[in-house]
Amino acid sequence: MLPIDAAVAALQTADESRAGYSRSAFKHWTAGDNPTDGCNTRQEVLIAEATIAPEVGPRCAITGGTWFSYYDEVTVEGARGLDIDHMVPLAEAWDSK
Repeated sequence: MLPIDAAVAALQTADESRAGYSRSAFKHWTAGDNPTDGCNTRQEVLIAEATIAPEVGPRCAITGGTWFSYYDEVTVEGARGLDIDHMVPLAEAWDSK
C-alpha cells in the first residue's frame, strides 16, 4: 500500500479528448426494477431516497415530496429540482478517460 502522496504522484496524466464522444451512445433511463409499474430508474431512486414521500400517480408521475442533498446540505422540494443521473457529466467522463 502506498502513502497517499506517492499514490497521487504515480497517477498518469494526459490531455483530455472528446474525439469519438456521442451522447446517444449512452443509454438513458431504464425501465427500472419492475418494468410493468411505469417507473423508470430515476423515478425509483426519487421514491426510495425521499425524506418525505412524494405522491406517485398514473405512469409513475411524481408530485410533491422532499429530498435532502448530502452534498450541499440543502432540502429540495419537488423532484424537478433534482439532478440524479450523473455524478460526473458524461462528456467530462469521456474527456477524462
